[in-house]
Amino acid sequence: MKKYSYKCGHGYRDFTLDETRVLAELVIKEMPPVENFKVTVLDALYHHIGEKPINELVGKGKKVAFICNDLTSVANSFEFMPILVNEMNKLGVRDEDMHIVFSLGTHRIMTEDEMAETVGREVVWHLKMYNSDCNA
Repeated sequence: MKKYSYKCGHGYRDFTLDETRVLAELVIKEMPPVENFKVTVLDALYHHIGEKPINELVGKGKKVAFICNDLTSVANSFEFMPILVNEMNKLGVRDEDMHIVFSLGTHRIMTEDEMAETVGREVVWHLKMYNSDCNA
């Protein structure tokens, strides 16, 4: 039996498997951290693959919905959401025209504090947030 561990939410999940039943192990290649995170996010908005730059897609009078992960998927949304919201504001999108939907799948509804932790406290004061609820 071999012990495995994977990151889940704020912790890790451990489990063991019979090694004879494992066909292969996939390990994500270690990558160096991004040197200037804000510049990298903005570059992705204005130079992404297969679509017009963000300033040709959104602007005054447009509505924007951000689909964000829940706490079980670590995406560090709290790092990039303030950058995205600020850039949408610069492009003329009003706070009341932006919303965040948390993609929960079959997971439980997130609390207001969990939502704030996920996307950043500076974002939650500006935008309406919603839990997707597969049971509703």
